Amino acid sequence: MQRSEQIEALTAALSKAQAEIEGAVKGKENTHFHSKYADLGAVWDAIREPLTKHGLSVVQFPRACEMGVEVETTLFHTSGQFLSDTLQMPVARRDSHGFGSAITYARRFSLMACVGLAPIDDDGNEASGKKDGVEPMGSGKHRDDIGAGPAWQDWATGGKDSDCAKWLKTCKGLIAQATTVETIDAWMKQAEAAKRIRALHDHHEERFDWLMNIVNNKRDELNAVTAQAAE
Repeated sequence: MQRSEQIEALTAALSKAQAEIEGAVKGKENTHFHSKYADLGAVWDAIREPLTKHGLSVVQFPRACEMGVEVETTLFHTSGQFLSDTLQMPVARRDSHGFGSAITYARRFSLMACVGLAPIDDDGNEASGKKDGVEPMGSGKHRDDIGAGPAWQDWATGGKDSDCAKWLKTCKGLIAQATTVETIDAWMKQAEAAKRIRALHDHHEERFDWLMNIVNNKRDELNAVTAQAAE
């Protein structure tokens, strides 16, 4: 992390802004699991006014790096004080769409972390699946059969040399070789793959989003090829 020599004015202003910032509404839907998330626009809508009111602003600079892309996020105060750090993100496909998706993802999470913002469901408990005392998806209770028990949590959160990391690498290769959208959909619905994808969804959001980014990029690519063939 980089910072100015003094940050007391910045931290005082940020404390006041955070007292006024409300959660970002989860308005976008993941088409594979019908789970909602707050997109970059929703994050900005939640923080723009409180930050501006207290003399704070955010600047983000994306650039390519060895891993894929990185986004440098700097929080400024009108006093000239600042805090800055960089988040690196892998790129599923090295084209404009792949880089754009990775940059947006990195910007969103960096921005939320920078100001301490938490996403909220747009329709409360109903969106989270918790009704009448029933545990929501991802609670890990009574869900070992669909990828959410303690064993699956350990699998999903393993290190870079874990079985999960190796499986994700294999998935990337399989998806790259797919020739139809139907092939990808069929693979995702297979029992073993579905369990593992569900485990990532419930226990490791970053890995889940990374995998879904690869899937969605490949789907877009195949759909584009199909559309061109139909013309």
